Amino acid sequence: MAFFIYTDEAGWEPDSPRTIVASVIVHADKQILALENHLAELVRAIPSHLRGLGPISVKSLWGDTRYRDGWDFPDRKRTILNIMGVARKANIPIAFSVVPRKAILTDISPSDHALIDLHMAIAGVAAKADKAIRDYGAPTDVGMFIYEDMGNHHELINHAMNRYRVSPEHMGLAQLYETAEEKRLGYRTQEGDMRVERIRGRTLFLKKDDDPLLLLADAAAYGLRRYFNDEKFGDEMVDALLGTCPHKPDFAEASFTVFYQGTGR
Repeated sequence: MAFFIYTDEAGWEPDSPRTIVASVIVHADKQILALENHLAELVRAIPSHLRGLGPISVKSLWGDTRYRDGWDFPDRKRTILNIMGVARKANIPIAFSVVPRKAILTDISPSDHALIDLHMAIAGVAAKADKAIRDYGAPTDVGMFIYEDMGNHHELINHAMNRYRVSPEHMGLAQLYETAEEKRLGYRTQEGDMRVERIRGRTLFLKKDDDPLLLLADAAAYGLRRYFNDEKFGDEMVDALLGTCPHKPDFAEASFTVFYQGTGR
């Protein structure tokens, strides 16, 4: 059996304050059809005269002015939040990486710096997605890394996904930023094991029209970006996505931070 790891990024442009990559980890046999039916029902909330504007993304539903024609803001926002809540309500693992854009590499261009951060974010989220499969899947379960095909950076994405397969790492406590919750508890709860064993070796690149579940990763990445960038309604979006609002200072200092929740059961 297999898990499909739907993945998308937000904020990797050179002028963005941070890069975010999010994965939604779906059991291919047990969950895909139910999720597709649920998403199709939510998409039907979009007024019929707006459904032919192109592949649906949460970013376009939120920001594309064409979607404001005859669709008032409260209903549009409700639909977006409902889409963001699909994975959490189905108890599906969500992994994400947050890489602050820090000027630690001064001898390269901003665009190259952004690509390095994107590589780091994808590598981290792949390691956590792999851990979710090892923790909650059967011993023979494997994963397929699925990424929206934007027509570029294929090799970078595939190389990043395989980073911790080629070179597994175990980070000691000195390498892990102590979170506020760990300080409150008085002990460390993070695990520094970064490896990829179950995910297959090549990324599957798909267009949005090829698989409706890419919308789940799109929603996760967009909601997390608005939250961590302190943009309007970001708190509501990430609460719909995760059921909680992560402590932002925990994600401010580390070179990358990864997190997942849900068991897929």
